[in-house]
Amino acid sequence: MPIDTLKSKRRLVEEYGLDDRQAEGIVELIAQSEERGATASDIELAEQKLSSQIKALRQEMQSGDEALRAEIETLRKEMRSGDEALRQEIKAMDESLRQEIQSGDEALRQEIKAVDKSLQQEIRAVNESLHQEIKAVDEALRQEIKSSNEALRAEIETLWHEMKSGDEVLRQGIKAVDESLRQEIQSTEGRLRQEILMSQQTILNRMYAIAAFIAALISLFEYVL
Repeated sequence: MPIDTLKSKRRLVEEYGLDDRQAEGIVELIAQSEERGATASDIELAEQKLSSQIKALRQEMQSGDEALRAEIETLRKEMRSGDEALRQEIKAMDESLRQEIQSGDEALRQEIKAVDKSLQQEIRAVNESLHQEIKAVDEALRQEIKSSNEALRAEIETLWHEMKSGDEVLRQGIKAVDESLRQEIQSTEGRLRQEILMSQQTILNRMYAIAAFIAALISLFEYVL
């Protein structure tokens, strides 16, 4: 008995959920079997076997889908649990880092405060030392100038007395000596003034350098704080 291809195709689509292409392929195979001499009972038996295989395959697919869904759900739970644990770990790390930063900031402030106090003490000591050094240099120069002037005056006075009692040659000699002494006095006074100016300039340069260092340090403190 020839197989009804349209009816068989419709049954495969409606009852077994195959698409048109799959149903058409199966019907063609059955038709080819019929052409080779298969009986209707053979074809029906083949259809039953095919139906059983399709049902088994469908159940296996459903079981696989359920197992896959369960595995996906388990993975989702593990991911949520892992995310929560990661959030807690990140939160703990953030809190720890914040505490370390606060502790470091406080330690840095204390260190800067100590350095500032030490520098201020050093600056006061340097200023005091410079003041004493300037005072000592000034006093020494004044004494040296005073001693030189007194010695020169005494020598000039002696020469003037000798000039009064001597002859013209002696007067000329005294005059020459007096001129030489005057030049020497001027040279000595100029040298002493130059030394005083150089000492004062050196002291001022050191004070300017200290002031610049203090200003830079204050700027650094303000930037850090």
